[in-house]
Amino acid sequence: MIGIRKGFDLTVILFVNTLTNPIVVLTGLLMAAYTTVPRAVYVTVLELAVFFVEALIYKKLLYTKKPSPFIVSLILNGVSVTSADFAAIYAAQADKVTVTLAEGTVNTLVNGGSFTSIDESNVDAVIFSKDDLELEGAGTLIITSPAGHGIVSKDDLTVS
Repeated sequence: MIGIRKGFDLTVILFVNTLTNPIVVLTGLLMAAYTTVPRAVYVTVLELAVFFVEALIYKKLLYTKKPSPFIVSLILNGVSVTSADFAAIYAAQADKVTVTLAEGTVNTLVNGGSFTSIDESNVDAVIFSKDDLELEGAGTLIITSPAGHGIVSKDDLTVS
């Protein structure tokens, strides 16, 4: 990362992480103490929210006048995701999305039987990407999709 990013970029990334990570920890502790929401749910939601906020701040501060391709990397480490009426993983905009299956893990992605449209895309798969999609790793991926496809990429699809 140091060889790719400038010093200012690294400073911004460090600053944003310093601001957002304590908020996640505090919110997680409060939710654990005062709600009955399963730990995996609020940790996932909080981490996704932080990722989204950090990406917006980073893009706004560093790339306001030029396009910035984002490479998104997801590591599935024994997860089970069920979506009743949409894709379990939906990549709407990224230069490339990499889904890595952690070695020795079993990961399950399920669609409940229907796909509800949320934008102009015809999302009809458990893993749906508008851009490049790469699946890699030594783990196991189980996909259940009674009403559509398992994996769809509108651009390049690589499995390794």
